[in-house]
Amino acid sequence: MKIKIETPDAAIPVASLESPRTRAIKIFGIGGAGVLLGDALNHGEFAGANFVAIDTDAQSLAASSATVKIHLETKLLRGLGTGGDPERGHALAEEQFSTLKSACEGAEVVFIVAGLGGGAGSGVSPVLARAAKESGALVLAFVTLPFLCEGNRRQQQADHSLEQLRAVADGIICLPNQKAFKLIDENTSVLETFRITGSLLIEGIRGIWQLLTRPGLIQIHFDDLCALVRDRHSESAFAFVETSGPARSREIIEKLLAHPLLDEGRALAGANAVLVSLTGGKDLTMAEVNRVMEKNQPPVRAGPGHHGRGH
Repeated sequence: MKIKIETPDAAIPVASLESPRTRAIKIFGIGGAGVLLGDALNHGEFAGANFVAIDTDAQSLAASSATVKIHLETKLLRGLGTGGDPERGHALAEEQFSTLKSACEGAEVVFIVAGLGGGAGSGVSPVLARAAKESGALVLAFVTLPFLCEGNRRQQQADHSLEQLRAVADGIICLPNQKAFKLIDENTSVLETFRITGSLLIEGIRGIWQLLTRPGLIQIHFDDLCALVRDRHSESAFAFVETSGPARSREIIEKLLAHPLLDEGRALAGANAVLVSLTGGKDLTMAEVNRVMEKNQPPVRAGPGHHGRGH
């Protein structure tokens, strides 16, 4: 979750990890949707990240701006890709597992970006997550699920891939595309709708990226982030909201509690932990920070070896 309170002054992150340096972060875009989203991220704001594009489609890779491109292909596919079959994508990834693992080497954090439901994104993502884990990285997946109109087959394939990802990745931010209907109207085009869903997922990636790379007034140790998500294998909800003016802290809370990606606040109420990135200008007051955080504290849930606590 990223919360922004706009002011006339330069924005200052309230909390970030302990070092302003860019950590060794690799962002993998997988399949057609993942490669496109990776290209949308590949600009100055994400300077320092290493971008890798993985696909079975040579044309998709040729058009990508990624630094490293991995073409998963065999003669059996005859250049036709996976044909929308995740099992083919999974088999190709297993065949080139050593290549995927080598691509992850040296990364402290691996971001996996994909649209689930098709052959490459659904089949390759869980295998890449396992390769990244074996290389020692913290693995965070950012994925979309199909619209209902895309059919039961794609939905079932996406659900199966999501289960496989949960078993391997440390954390997953999942955006069901269907939730975009709460943000569009009857006149919104198909292209604009997909642009909206892509931008929503990018906001989730941006929030974690800024927490990892930007200095803040309250420093959070990288180990704290790892402790919060590593080996939890859990799915997360996220939202980005911003406002300005004298009532900004109250309006931020209202927007969060009404946000469709947080199920109108129900996701916050049921959370075991909440990760908040709060950014404001020099006139941001401690009372405003406290007011926002009071509404974002999850209930304490005690369990075997776990106590719910948010940062």
